[in-house]
Amino acid sequence: MCLSCAEGFPELCENNGNCSKANLNETTSLVDMLKGEGFSEVEPKKKGRDSRRVKNDMNLKDPQSTGRHRAVAIHGKANPEEPCEWQGKANCGGGAFPILGCSDGVQENLHHGPDKNVLNNERENVHKICSQCHNRWHTLNDPNYQWDGHHEHHSPSKPTEEDVKLDQERWKTKRVKVAKD
Repeated sequence: MCLSCAEGFPELCENNGNCSKANLNETTSLVDMLKGEGFSEVEPKKKGRDSRRVKNDMNLKDPQSTGRHRAVAIHGKANPEEPCEWQGKANCGGGAFPILGCSDGVQENLHHGPDKNVLNNERENVHKICSQCHNRWHTLNDPNYQWDGHHEHHSPSKPTEEDVKLDQERWKTKRVKVAKD
């Protein structure tokens, strides 16, 4: 049995649908399969991409939902027991207006940025951040966002005392909008 079938994704079968759960001993775990017990070897493809693995993004019925589901599958859900990835950092999120991260937030959102295309699930474009950071980034970057433009990369750094003071002043007078995504 291939790994895709063992994980419950028979539509992604690496053996062209020839796997069946009958081929796998009920006591064989996924970990055992990864070690080689009950796992059928598949010849790697030499050229191109296996079209069964990922639908052509142009043909997706709901690209927003698909992209977000892919992000969770690849990077996992935001964990509210873990700190916000932008906590205590400056120059967070990239884009036209990077932000100063929170001081004590926890992971609440999976944020796509600086490229807001949710089908771009590269690690440097998906961040597990708190709602404060998420809303602040979108408040600054959404109004003039260019979907086909160049986006500065997320390049966090240690904030200076001056960065913190300026950030506190900025958000005293700036109205924060709630991010929709």
